[in-house]
Amino acid sequence: MAQFPGQPKTLLSGERVTLNLIQRMSGIATQTTHFVKLLDDATIRITDTRKTALGLRLFDKYAVSVGGGFNHRFDLTGGIMLKDNHIALAGGVTQALAAVKRHVGPLNPVEVEVETEEELRQAVAGGANVIMFDNQNPETIKQWRQLVPKTIKVEASGGITAESISTFKGCGADFISIGNLTNDVTPLDISFLVAGAVKS
Repeated sequence: MAQFPGQPKTLLSGERVTLNLIQRMSGIATQTTHFVKLLDDATIRITDTRKTALGLRLFDKYAVSVGGGFNHRFDLTGGIMLKDNHIALAGGVTQALAAVKRHVGPLNPVEVEVETEEELRQAVAGGANVIMFDNQNPETIKQWRQLVPKTIKVEASGGITAESISTFKGCGADFISIGNLTNDVTPLDISFLVAGAVKS
């Protein structure tokens, strides 16, 4: 329980916005903690994505960190991510990485999303900093991880739910990103009551 002293007008005028934020953020933090406990693997960090509520990204991502998770990119400036459309338009992983590396500095991390073993090999050879295994099962991730040097981080992503997260324990990924930490939130039932009021 928390207490907030103040003038009635001030308390009531800010009640709904404050309560809605606290309920949403508490829901995100609780859901994140739930995923972390279900995974039960201290070698893998659970991260959010950019799938946050409009205007609430800082709040949403803070709630993830409070719940024991970690933050992925805050926005498009937080690193370069080459996804399937970029790769297709460039003509392949090798070409996409080469094009990007011609225009960015050495301190800008580049992440590549791969869907096949051949794309994975090209991402490693092309010098990706992070490789995302998209929509792959835990066994495939274990096998593909053997092809990736320890200097390159591995992210697992795509369709990972509370029902399936435990199967990823020990898969070898460094990160598991889950959009539903912030995209599918059940707000906690929290009330704001003036002293003396009775909750119905």
